[in-house]
Amino acid sequence: MKTKHIITYVISIFLASSIFSCRMMESADLDIGHKKGEVAFNIEGDDSLIPVTYARTKGTMDISDFCVEIRNENGVLVKYFEKFSEMPNRLDMKIGQYSIKALSHLKQENAAFDAPYYEGATTFEVKENETSDVEVTCTLSNMKVSVNYDPNFETYFKDYHVVVSNGMKLGMLDFTKAEIRPGYFQVNPLELEMTVITRDDQTFSKTFTIKDVAARDHHQITFSPQVGDSGISIEIDDTTNDKEIDLDVPNEDLDPDAIISIEGDGFDIDQPLEISEGNEPAVVLNIEAGNGIDALKIRIESDILTPEELESVGLVEEFDIANTDPDSELGQALKALGFIGDTPIKNQKEIQFDLTEFMPLLTMLGTDETHHFHVTLIDNYGKEEVKTLTVNVIP
Repeated sequence: MKTKHIITYVISIFLASSIFSCRMMESADLDIGHKKGEVAFNIEGDDSLIPVTYARTKGTMDISDFCVEIRNENGVLVKYFEKFSEMPNRLDMKIGQYSIKALSHLKQENAAFDAPYYEGATTFEVKENETSDVEVTCTLSNMKVSVNYDPNFETYFKDYHVVVSNGMKLGMLDFTKAEIRPGYFQVNPLELEMTVITRDDQTFSKTFTIKDVAARDHHQITFSPQVGDSGISIEIDDTTNDKEIDLDVPNEDLDPDAIISIEGDGFDIDQPLEISEGNEPAVVLNIEAGNGIDALKIRIESDILTPEELESVGLVEEFDIANTDPDSELGQALKALGFIGDTPIKNQKEIQFDLTEFMPLLTMLGTDETHHFHVTLIDNYGKEEVKTLTVNVIP
Protein backbone atom coordinates (compact mmCIF):
# COMPACT_ATOMS: atom_id res chain seq x y z
CA MET A 1 0.00 0.00 0.00
CA LYS A 2 1.30 3.45 -0.84
CA THR A 3 0.91 6.37 1.53
CA LYS A 4 1.24 9.95 0.37
CA HIS A 5 1.21 12.96 2.71
CA ILE A 6 0.04 16.29 1.37
CA ILE A 7 0.70 19.53 3.19
CA THR A 8 -1.64 22.37 2.33
CA TYR A 9 -1.02 25.80 3.77
CA VAL A 10 -3.20 28.80 3.27
CA ILE A 11 -1.57 32.20 3.58
CA SER A 12 -4.17 34.66 4.79
CA ILE A 13 -3.35 38.31 4.97
CA PHE A 14 -4.52 39.23 8.44
CA LEU A 15 -5.56 42.85 8.49
CA ALA A 16 -5.94 44.74 11.71
CA SER A 17 -6.52 48.46 11.61
CA SER A 18 -6.45 50.97 14.38
CA ILE A 19 -7.50 54.55 13.80
CA PHE A 20 -6.29 57.27 16.09
CA SER A 21 -8.37 60.34 15.29
CA CYS A 22 -7.36 63.67 16.78
CA ARG A 23 -9.59 66.42 15.55
CA MET A 24 -8.89 70.01 16.55
CA MET A 25 -12.12 71.89 17.16
CA GLU A 26 -13.30 75.13 18.61
CA SER A 27 -15.03 74.77 21.97
CA ALA A 28 -18.42 75.07 20.25
CA ASP A 29 -17.68 71.90 18.27
CA LEU A 30 -16.98 69.66 21.27
CA ASP A 31 -20.46 68.16 21.44
CA ILE A 32 -20.12 65.13 19.17
CA GLY A 33 -22.13 61.93 19.26
CA HIS A 34 -19.53 59.74 21.00
CA LYS A 35 -17.95 59.47 24.39
CA LYS A 36 -15.42 62.30 24.34
CA GLY A 37 -11.98 62.96 25.73
CA GLU A 38 -10.24 66.29 25.41
CA VAL A 39 -6.63 66.82 24.41
CA ALA A 40 -5.26 70.35 24.69
CA PHE A 41 -2.21 71.40 22.66
CA ASN A 42 -0.09 74.19 24.05
CA ILE A 43 0.71 76.75 21.32
CA GLU A 44 1.83 79.70 23.32
CA GLY A 45 3.38 78.61 26.56
CA ASP A 46 0.88 77.29 29.04
CA ASP A 47 -1.65 80.06 28.60
CA SER A 48 -2.94 79.44 25.08
CA LEU A 49 -4.11 75.92 24.30
CA ILE A 50 -5.92 74.39 21.36
CA PRO A 51 -8.76 72.10 22.48
CA VAL A 52 -8.88 68.78 20.68
CA THR A 53 -11.53 66.06 20.96
CA TYR A 54 -11.20 62.44 20.06
CA ALA A 55 -13.85 59.75 19.97
CA ARG A 56 -13.22 56.40 21.59
CA THR A 57 -15.20 53.76 19.74
CA LYS A 58 -15.36 50.14 20.75
CA GLY A 59 -14.07 47.81 18.04
CA THR A 60 -13.93 44.03 17.79
CA MET A 61 -10.48 43.89 19.40
CA ASP A 62 -9.63 44.78 22.97
CA ILE A 63 -6.90 47.42 22.87
CA SER A 64 -7.19 48.50 26.51
CA ASP A 65 -3.74 47.06 27.29
CA PHE A 66 -2.01 48.67 24.31
CA CYS A 67 0.69 51.12 25.32
CA VAL A 68 0.91 54.52 23.67
CA GLU A 69 3.92 56.80 23.35
CA ILE A 70 4.25 60.28 21.87
CA ARG A 71 7.62 61.79 20.97
CA ASN A 72 8.63 65.23 19.79
CA GLU A 73 10.53 65.95 16.59
CA ASN A 74 13.82 65.25 18.38
CA GLY A 75 12.67 61.78 19.36
CA VAL A 76 12.28 62.72 23.00
CA LEU A 77 9.45 60.90 24.75
CA VAL A 78 6.93 63.49 25.93
CA LYS A 79 3.94 61.29 26.76
CA TYR A 80 3.76 57.60 27.62
CA PHE A 81 0.82 55.47 28.73
CA GLU A 82 1.44 51.90 29.82
CA LYS A 83 -2.18 51.04 29.09
CA PHE A 84 -4.53 52.76 26.72
CA SER A 85 -7.29 52.31 29.29
CA GLU A 86 -5.28 54.57 31.62
CA MET A 87 -4.82 57.32 29.05
CA PRO A 88 -6.40 60.52 30.44
CA ASN A 89 -9.04 62.48 28.63
CA ARG A 90 -6.90 65.62 28.48
CA LEU A 91 -3.37 66.06 27.18
CA ASP A 92 -1.52 69.38 27.23
CA MET A 93 0.92 69.64 24.34
CA LYS A 94 2.78 72.51 22.70
CA ILE A 95 2.70 73.26 18.98
CA GLY A 96 5.24 71.36 16.94
CA GLN A 97 5.98 68.08 15.17
CA TYR A 98 5.21 64.80 16.95
CA SER A 99 5.18 61.08 16.34
CA ILE A 100 2.78 58.67 17.98
CA LYS A 101 3.12 54.92 18.31
CA ALA A 102 0.68 52.35 19.66
CA LEU A 103 1.84 48.80 20.33
CA SER A 104 0.43 45.71 21.96
CA HIS A 105 3.65 44.71 23.77
CA LEU A 106 6.93 46.39 24.59
CA LYS A 107 8.88 43.49 23.09
CA GLN A 108 8.21 41.28 20.09
CA GLU A 109 9.25 37.66 20.66
CA ASN A 110 11.07 35.81 17.88
CA ALA A 111 8.57 32.98 18.29
CA ALA A 112 5.87 32.30 20.85
CA PHE A 113 2.46 30.69 21.15
CA ASP A 114 -0.55 33.01 21.46
CA ALA A 115 1.63 36.12 21.12
CA PRO A 116 0.40 38.41 18.32
CA TYR A 117 2.31 41.67 18.18
CA TYR A 118 0.50 44.73 16.85
CA GLU A 119 2.16 48.06 16.14
CA GLY A 120 1.30 51.27 14.38
CA ALA A 121 2.89 54.70 14.14
CA THR A 122 2.56 58.00 12.35
CA THR A 123 3.61 61.64 12.63
CA PHE A 124 1.49 64.72 13.09
CA GLU A 125 1.86 68.46 13.56
CA VAL A 126 0.09 70.69 16.06
CA LYS A 127 -0.66 74.08 14.50
CA GLU A 128 -2.28 77.19 15.84
CA ASN A 129 -5.95 77.66 15.01
CA GLU A 130 -6.06 74.67 12.64
CA THR A 131 -7.71 71.28 12.69
CA SER A 132 -5.45 68.22 12.46
CA ASP A 133 -6.65 64.67 11.73
CA VAL A 134 -4.22 61.95 12.79
CA GLU A 135 -4.62 58.29 11.89
CA VAL A 136 -2.53 55.42 13.23
CA THR A 137 -2.96 51.99 11.69
CA CYS A 138 -1.94 49.16 14.00
CA THR A 139 -1.32 45.92 12.14
CA LEU A 140 0.06 42.53 12.97
CA SER A 141 3.83 42.90 12.74
CA ASN A 142 4.64 39.22 13.05
CA MET A 143 3.32 36.11 11.25
CA LYS A 144 0.68 33.72 12.51
CA VAL A 145 1.14 29.98 12.01
CA SER A 146 -1.59 27.41 12.64
CA VAL A 147 -0.90 23.68 12.36
CA ASN A 148 -3.66 21.10 12.01
CA TYR A 149 -3.56 17.34 11.58
CA ASP A 150 -6.19 15.36 9.74
CA PRO A 151 -7.88 12.83 12.08
CA ASN A 152 -6.76 10.05 9.72
CA PHE A 153 -3.18 10.66 10.87
CA GLU A 154 -3.95 8.43 13.84
CA THR A 155 -4.66 5.57 11.44
CA TYR A 156 -1.15 5.51 10.00
CA PHE A 157 1.06 7.05 12.68
CA LYS A 158 1.36 6.45 16.41
CA ASP A 159 3.03 9.81 16.99
CA TYR A 160 3.82 12.91 14.98
CA HIS A 161 4.81 16.55 15.37
CA VAL A 162 6.25 19.43 13.37
CA VAL A 163 8.90 21.91 14.45
CA VAL A 164 8.50 25.34 12.85
CA SER A 165 11.45 27.74 12.87
CA ASN A 166 12.19 31.17 11.43
CA GLY A 167 15.93 30.65 11.79
CA MET A 168 16.31 33.21 14.57
CA LYS A 169 17.56 32.67 18.11
CA LEU A 170 14.67 31.26 20.16
CA GLY A 171 12.64 31.32 16.95
CA MET A 172 11.42 27.71 17.09
CA LEU A 173 8.09 26.20 18.18
CA ASP A 174 7.14 22.52 18.44
CA PHE A 175 3.58 21.77 17.29
CA THR A 176 2.78 18.39 18.85
CA LYS A 177 -0.23 16.43 17.75
CA ALA A 178 -2.15 17.83 20.71
CA GLU A 179 -1.11 21.46 20.16
CA ILE A 180 -3.98 23.70 19.06
CA ARG A 181 -2.57 27.13 19.82
CA PRO A 182 -1.35 29.33 16.95
CA GLY A 183 2.29 30.37 16.92
CA TYR A 184 3.57 33.82 16.10
CA PHE A 185 6.93 34.38 14.43
CA GLN A 186 9.01 37.39 13.52
CA VAL A 187 9.13 37.73 9.75
CA ASN A 188 11.74 35.44 8.25
CA PRO A 189 11.55 32.39 5.94
CA LEU A 190 9.99 29.43 7.73
CA GLU A 191 11.36 25.91 7.91
CA LEU A 192 9.03 23.05 8.86
CA GLU A 193 10.48 19.75 10.00
CA MET A 194 7.78 17.08 10.11
CA THR A 195 8.53 13.87 12.04
CA VAL A 196 6.23 10.84 12.19
CA ILE A 197 6.46 7.43 13.84
CA THR A 198 4.63 4.70 11.96
CA ARG A 199 2.60 1.92 13.54
CA ASP A 200 5.55 -0.44 13.03
CA ASP A 201 7.88 2.00 14.87
CA GLN A 202 9.70 3.46 11.87
CA THR A 203 10.61 7.13 12.14
CA PHE A 204 10.47 9.42 9.13
CA SER A 205 11.38 13.10 8.86
CA LYS A 206 10.68 15.62 6.15
CA THR A 207 11.64 19.29 5.87
CA PHE A 208 9.76 22.00 4.02
CA THR A 209 10.61 25.66 3.47
CA ILE A 210 8.24 28.59 3.08
CA LYS A 211 10.21 31.48 1.62
CA ASP A 212 7.37 33.80 0.59
CA VAL A 213 6.60 35.43 3.95
CA ALA A 214 5.52 38.85 5.18
CA ALA A 215 4.05 40.56 8.20
CA ARG A 216 0.32 39.80 8.66
CA ASP A 217 0.60 36.46 6.87
CA HIS A 218 -1.43 33.66 8.39
CA HIS A 219 0.08 30.33 7.38
CA GLN A 220 -2.57 27.68 7.92
CA ILE A 221 -0.81 24.33 7.57
CA THR A 222 -2.77 21.10 7.41
CA PHE A 223 -1.15 17.67 7.31
CA SER A 224 -3.37 15.07 5.69
CA PRO A 225 -2.43 11.47 4.89
CA GLN A 226 -3.95 10.12 1.70
CA VAL A 227 -3.95 6.52 0.67
CA GLY A 228 -3.23 5.98 -3.01
CA ASP A 229 -0.66 7.55 -5.17
CA SER A 230 -4.46 58.79 22.16
CA GLY A 231 -8.14 58.12 20.75
CA ILE A 232 -7.77 54.66 19.42
CA SER A 233 -10.43 52.48 17.90
CA ILE A 234 -9.42 49.12 16.51
CA GLU A 235 -11.35 47.07 13.99
CA ILE A 236 -10.48 43.70 12.50
CA ASP A 237 -11.02 43.14 8.80
CA ASP A 238 -11.38 39.39 8.37
CA THR A 239 -11.19 39.55 4.57
CA THR A 240 -8.36 37.29 3.43
CA ASN A 241 -6.50 36.53 0.25
CA ASP A 242 -6.19 32.76 0.33
CA LYS A 243 -3.58 30.81 -1.57
CA GLU A 244 -3.37 27.04 -1.37
CA ILE A 245 -0.13 25.21 -2.02
CA ASP A 246 0.05 21.41 -2.08
CA LEU A 247 3.36 19.79 -1.27
CA ASP A 248 3.46 16.11 -2.18
CA VAL A 249 5.57 13.92 0.05
CA PRO A 250 6.34 10.59 -1.65
CA ASN A 251 6.62 8.50 1.50
CA GLU A 252 5.92 5.06 0.12
CA ASP A 253 8.27 2.16 0.74
CA LEU A 254 10.99 4.34 2.25
CA ASP A 255 14.05 2.43 3.35
CA PRO A 256 16.28 3.90 6.08
CA ASP A 257 19.19 1.94 4.60
CA ALA A 258 18.62 3.01 0.98
CA ILE A 259 21.65 4.20 -0.94
CA ILE A 260 22.45 7.91 -1.07
CA SER A 261 25.62 8.90 -2.89
CA ILE A 262 27.42 11.59 -4.90
CA GLU A 263 30.23 10.33 -7.14
CA GLY A 264 32.34 11.74 -9.95
CA ASP A 265 31.77 10.16 -13.37
CA GLY A 266 35.24 8.84 -14.24
CA PHE A 267 37.07 10.78 -11.55
CA ASP A 268 37.42 10.82 -7.77
CA ILE A 269 35.30 13.66 -6.39
CA ASP A 270 37.34 13.64 -3.19
CA GLN A 271 40.47 14.66 -5.14
CA PRO A 272 41.00 18.14 -6.69
CA LEU A 273 40.23 18.28 -10.41
CA GLU A 274 42.72 20.21 -12.54
CA ILE A 275 41.61 22.05 -15.70
CA SER A 276 43.19 24.59 -18.03
CA GLU A 277 42.12 26.72 -20.98
CA GLY A 278 41.50 24.45 -23.95
CA ASN A 279 41.59 21.42 -21.68
CA GLU A 280 38.23 21.52 -19.97
CA PRO A 281 37.09 17.92 -19.46
CA ALA A 282 33.54 16.72 -19.04
CA VAL A 283 32.61 17.13 -15.38
CA VAL A 284 29.59 15.06 -14.43
CA LEU A 285 28.42 13.98 -10.99
CA ASN A 286 26.40 10.78 -10.60
CA ILE A 287 23.66 11.36 -8.02
CA GLU A 288 21.79 8.43 -6.50
CA ALA A 289 19.09 8.37 -3.81
CA GLY A 290 17.18 5.14 -3.30
CA ASN A 291 14.36 6.96 -1.49
CA GLY A 292 14.14 9.65 -4.15
CA ILE A 293 15.70 13.11 -4.22
CA ASP A 294 14.10 15.73 -2.00
CA ALA A 295 16.74 18.45 -2.41
CA LEU A 296 20.02 18.89 -4.29
CA LYS A 297 21.74 22.04 -3.08
CA ILE A 298 24.80 23.59 -4.68
CA ARG A 299 26.92 26.21 -2.91
CA ILE A 300 29.74 27.87 -4.87
CA GLU A 301 32.78 29.00 -2.91
CA SER A 302 35.37 30.96 -4.88
CA ASP A 303 37.45 34.08 -4.41
CA ILE A 304 36.91 35.15 -7.99
CA LEU A 305 33.32 33.96 -8.46
CA THR A 306 31.87 36.85 -6.47
CA PRO A 307 28.11 37.36 -6.16
CA GLU A 308 28.40 40.03 -8.86
CA GLU A 309 30.25 37.66 -11.20
CA LEU A 310 27.69 34.91 -10.61
CA GLU A 311 24.86 37.36 -11.16
CA SER A 312 26.31 38.20 -14.57
CA VAL A 313 25.46 34.64 -15.67
CA GLY A 314 22.17 34.54 -13.78
CA LEU A 315 23.40 32.54 -10.79
CA VAL A 316 23.56 32.98 -7.03
CA GLU A 317 26.00 31.54 -4.50
CA GLU A 318 23.61 28.80 -3.35
CA PHE A 319 20.69 27.16 -5.12
CA ASP A 320 18.64 23.96 -5.05
CA ILE A 321 18.37 22.42 -8.49
CA ALA A 322 15.68 19.99 -7.32
CA ASN A 323 13.35 22.76 -6.18
CA THR A 324 14.02 25.65 -8.55
CA ASP A 325 11.20 26.66 -10.86
CA PRO A 326 12.60 26.10 -14.38
CA ASP A 327 10.57 29.06 -15.64
CA SER A 328 12.09 31.45 -13.10
CA GLU A 329 15.05 33.68 -13.93
CA LEU A 330 17.37 31.40 -11.97
CA GLY A 331 15.80 28.33 -13.57
CA GLN A 332 16.43 29.69 -17.05
CA ALA A 333 20.08 30.32 -16.17
CA LEU A 334 20.47 26.79 -14.80
CA LYS A 335 18.97 25.36 -17.99
CA ALA A 336 21.30 27.45 -20.15
CA LEU A 337 24.29 26.04 -18.27
CA GLY A 338 22.96 22.48 -18.52
CA PHE A 339 22.52 22.15 -14.75
CA ILE A 340 18.85 21.20 -15.16
CA GLY A 341 16.71 20.01 -18.05
CA ASP A 342 13.04 19.67 -18.82
CA THR A 343 12.60 16.61 -16.57
CA PRO A 344 12.07 17.53 -12.89
CA ILE A 345 14.85 16.31 -10.59
CA LYS A 346 12.75 16.11 -7.43
CA ASN A 347 11.80 12.53 -6.43
CA GLN A 348 14.05 10.94 -9.06
CA LYS A 349 16.33 8.20 -7.78
CA GLU A 350 19.24 8.62 -10.19
CA ILE A 351 20.40 11.67 -12.14
CA GLN A 352 23.57 13.13 -13.63
CA PHE A 353 24.53 16.65 -12.60
CA ASP A 354 26.52 18.04 -15.52
CA LEU A 355 28.89 20.95 -14.85
CA THR A 356 30.77 20.64 -18.15
CA GLU A 357 29.37 23.89 -19.62
CA PHE A 358 30.57 25.78 -16.56
CA MET A 359 34.24 24.80 -16.88
CA PRO A 360 35.17 27.23 -19.73
CA LEU A 361 33.88 30.08 -17.60
CA LEU A 362 36.32 29.10 -14.86
CA THR A 363 39.33 29.06 -17.20
CA MET A 364 38.30 32.43 -18.66
CA LEU A 365 38.44 33.97 -15.20
CA GLY A 366 42.14 33.26 -14.82
CA THR A 367 44.66 30.68 -13.74
CA ASP A 368 45.94 29.71 -10.32
CA GLU A 369 42.40 29.87 -8.99
CA THR A 370 40.56 27.31 -6.89
CA HIS A 371 36.79 26.87 -6.95
CA HIS A 372 34.73 24.71 -4.60
CA PHE A 373 31.30 23.30 -5.40
CA HIS A 374 29.67 22.05 -2.19
CA VAL A 375 26.94 19.56 -3.10
CA THR A 376 24.30 18.54 -0.53
CA LEU A 377 21.92 15.70 -1.40
CA ILE A 378 18.86 15.11 0.80
CA ASP A 379 16.53 12.17 0.17
CA ASN A 380 12.85 11.77 1.02
CA TYR A 381 13.74 9.90 4.19
CA GLY A 382 15.67 12.92 5.42
CA LYS A 383 19.12 11.38 4.98
CA GLU A 384 21.87 13.69 3.81
CA GLU A 385 25.07 13.25 1.81
CA VAL A 386 27.58 16.09 1.34
CA LYS A 387 30.49 16.15 -1.10
CA THR A 388 32.77 18.95 -2.31
CA LEU A 389 34.03 19.14 -5.87
CA THR A 390 37.27 21.16 -5.94
CA VAL A 391 38.41 22.55 -9.29
CA ASN A 392 41.92 23.99 -9.71
CA VAL A 393 42.57 26.13 -12.78
CA ILE A 394 46.19 25.76 -13.86
CA PRO A 395 48.21 27.51 -16.61
